[in-house]
Amino acid sequence: MRAPNSTHSRRSVRGAVLVIALIMLVLTTLIAVSVFEMGSSNLLVITNLEDRSQLENSAEAAIETLIHRQAGQSGLFVSCPVNFPPDSQEFDLNGDGTSDVRVDFDQPRCVGTTPVKGNDLDWLDPTDHACMDPRWPCIWLICDIRATGRDLASGAEARVRQGVRVRVLNADLAVACPN
Repeated sequence: MRAPNSTHSRRSVRGAVLVIALIMLVLTTLIAVSVFEMGSSNLLVITNLEDRSQLENSAEAAIETLIHRQAGQSGLFVSCPVNFPPDSQEFDLNGDGTSDVRVDFDQPRCVGTTPVKGNDLDWLDPTDHACMDPRWPCIWLICDIRATGRDLASGAEARVRQGVRVRVLNADLAVACPN
């Protein structure tokens, strides 16, 4: 019987260890690359969600500004903003002096009316006295205001819609809601 050649078996084992080590190195590299890609994808998703939230917040702020501006011009918010053509508003979100977001408005529109009930009126508030005359009751006018926020750098958009309920005299309905 022949004795096994110990030199030959050691070389084959060393070669197998080298091949297994290279396979493990390739697998480890693939795992590291896939983890990095997943992290990059998640970061991109979170950044997009934050950008969308900023655009929506800018559009909501622009709608509130439109409502308060009209209330300031008329002394009382007496109609949908149909009589005040909406203009664009721009916002500098990062404070660098250049506009980052532009908000454009669709034409506001009236969507309905409901009667004002007696318990909605305050007898001590002088602005409610006109609504207490049974000949000219007040109604709630429901307006729909839509705005689109656009990121000026990327072109991304977010649309926002807000309803506004306004109390008007029934006699003023044709002026407050012409359509």
